[in-house]
Amino acid sequence: MNKVRYKKLSVLGLEYKLFLSPALNCKFNVLKNRVINWQGIILDFSIIGLSHFVKIDTGAKNKLIELLACVDSKDIADEVLVQQKNLIACCNYRYNKRFNSFYKYSFITETIDDCLRNAGEFGDKYTDKGCGFYLEYVFPSPDGFAVTSIEITGKEDKFCWITYHSYPADKKIIKTRSIIEKEG
Repeated sequence: MNKVRYKKLSVLGLEYKLFLSPALNCKFNVLKNRVINWQGIILDFSIIGLSHFVKIDTGAKNKLIELLACVDSKDIADEVLVQQKNLIACCNYRYNKRFNSFYKYSFITETIDDCLRNAGEFGDKYTDKGCGFYLEYVFPSPDGFAVTSIEITGKEDKFCWITYHSYPADKKIIKTRSIIEKEG
């Protein structure tokens, strides 16, 4: 995986985008990655700076792709299902979508006012020690502790991931929770 220098970003530029595409056509600097096969669905999790994307492949032509990033993503997707710019202004944003007739996808956000000082504090306050898989990338920052993390848990009928994106200059953490559920 690649290393990156910390680049000061504002939480005001963070946007959520969900789209259908045969592939993710944009070249991101992937810092950490984990691919998981959950009951035939391939989930590809990547941390890309203070951002993340998840590719959800159910075997259909198009993959469902979740992107949370401070990037201009207008040229990335073939079919945009939803785009929410300035996510911080949409307190407790929620989105639900059925796809491929068998699955339900849901996404919610929460804003946390906090400025983390170190990895130990982040771990004590926010991480779930019992999650199945965990990805984290820590950035040295003059403003405090900058981290992007993904906690991943799966059960027979439900697969969930929780992400944290900290913005120390803004003293904010964006927490997201995404769920895929089998239906029928």
